[in-house]
Amino acid sequence: MAKRKKENINTLAPKNSLFIVRLSLPDLIALSGIMISLISILHSHYGRLEYALAFMFVAMLTDSLNVFFTRLFKLERLFGRYLDGFINFMIYVIAPVVFLYYFGFERLKIVWILLLFGACAVVRLSVYDQIGDIKTGKNEFAYLGMPVFWSHFIVTAFYGLSYLIKGDLVVYLAAAVMFLSSFLMLLNRKFPQVETKPYMFAAMLALISLFLWLGIMKGSPLF
Repeated sequence: MAKRKKENINTLAPKNSLFIVRLSLPDLIALSGIMISLISILHSHYGRLEYALAFMFVAMLTDSLNVFFTRLFKLERLFGRYLDGFINFMIYVIAPVVFLYYFGFERLKIVWILLLFGACAVVRLSVYDQIGDIKTGKNEFAYLGMPVFWSHFIVTAFYGLSYLIKGDLVVYLAAAVMFLSSFLMLLNRKFPQVETKPYMFAAMLALISLFLWLGIMKGSPLF
């Protein structure tokens, strides 16, 4: 196994602590994203796509709150960056990939695009684990390569288009955009960091409310 940058054990947990790490508030918020993403995946599996989208954005909200509180309380540490990498893979890669699988990718035999997207996302997240955020100004940050969180907005856009475009065309269009996203995640360009902006919080809350309402109107069971 390759050597990795080390973090002093005392920054993880006090001496003689019962557990190997003491989780901070942002860590706990981040970990909740895994459970919420699993709920989204289960809704995708049972065809309740509206609820799947709603919980995807709940998970995204927890990730944004994690970033917000980490910076607010100055709790940045190497452990948190590694933890975020695993959690972000679940939130922004596994959950939307499962959604698209049931959205029509499996039926049209284009699952390979989802596998390509997942592989590129792993590379993108690994680079982020290594270099972190790029500071572009006072309290302004950017990412190298397209952020993985845009996957949520991609699947949302094509779910909406499915009401307007009938048949397989919307699935093929989604496949083309996912293919392009795979390229953009590896592009050596700076992309603005926007998920902690106030308007993004408002957008996430609005989308959560919308998709929960759509699921309820369809009579789908929430749990």
